[in-house]
Amino acid sequence: MPAIRPPLTANQRFKDRSGHWTRMGLLGAVALHLGIFLVVQPFSVDALGAAEEAEIELVVPKDLRVPEPPPDIPRPSMPIVGSLDLDLGTTIDLVPFEDVPDLPVRAPSVDADPDAVRFIPYDTPPHLENEAEIGRALRREYPANLRRAGIEGRVLLWLYVDESGRVIRSQVKETSGSERLDEAAMRVADSMRFRPARNMDRPTAVWVQQWISFRIGSND
Repeated sequence: MPAIRPPLTANQRFKDRSGHWTRMGLLGAVALHLGIFLVVQPFSVDALGAAEEAEIELVVPKDLRVPEPPPDIPRPSMPIVGSLDLDLGTTIDLVPFEDVPDLPVRAPSVDADPDAVRFIPYDTPPHLENEAEIGRALRREYPANLRRAGIEGRVLLWLYVDESGRVIRSQVKETSGSERLDEAAMRVADSMRFRPARNMDRPTAVWVQQWISFRIGSND
């Protein structure tokens, strides 16, 4: 008795016929494109013809002048050897250093123009020597009412330090914003003592900048 096969589904029937439809589709596409090419004929052999060759003519102006070549550069003349009578025993007299006059470089006097801050050359800067005393001066000069109010400040001063290391003049370069703190800073500067600056191993007076800060934590 023959076996009973279940009926095929639509998906299975489509898969079985897919190869046939693919071949038919390719043959139809080739036939369609061939028919369009034969009927429309989009290409023409006349469009591929070679362009006519253009003739190029060179026109030379009639007034064209060719410059003459530059003249030959003459060879340099031969050097002429002169005569020089030189005594090989001639020397420069030696000058002992003891006979050189002592001309120290001195700083300009602050009394000549007390408000003029100028650069004075030096090779060794001044050094503050009484830091402990300056700490006591900061506490002493800090205005009590400003300290109680919590007002702090920082002042940048110009100081003129003389040959002995004393501050003989001070000017405010950058204010703290409080006139009383600026004045207190200049009073503190008057108490400063420096090891003087030196130029060419000699003490010299100089203008220097010095910050003075009033802080409650460090000045109480």
